[in-house]
Amino acid sequence: MDYELFGDGSGCLNACVLKPAERMMRIAERLNAPITFFAEVLEFTALSAHDHDSRAPDQLRNSLLRGHDVQLHLHPQWHNATRNPKGDWQLDMKRW
Repeated sequence: MDYELFGDGSGCLNACVLKPAERMMRIAERLNAPITFFAEVLEFTALSAHDHDSRAPDQLRNSLLRGHDVQLHLHPQWHNATRNPKGDWQLDMKRW
């Protein structure tokens, strides 16, 4: 399962990632079918650094304890991402 916000960082982390992932894990666990999450690590590193939000990494760690798998997924434009004064993400699209 692709585990990330939209490509530009828009979207609600809770509604777009955390709640759907939790729901899918519960369903998969009832069926004894582990999920592989492909986590966009650079995006969540930026979220953690700028917003001090560790919910996604916490959920991924918890998913491992529950028997699921986490694999690397990268979009290089997130390297050194910053937020502008309006709160929008500024990504380095030269890296895309």
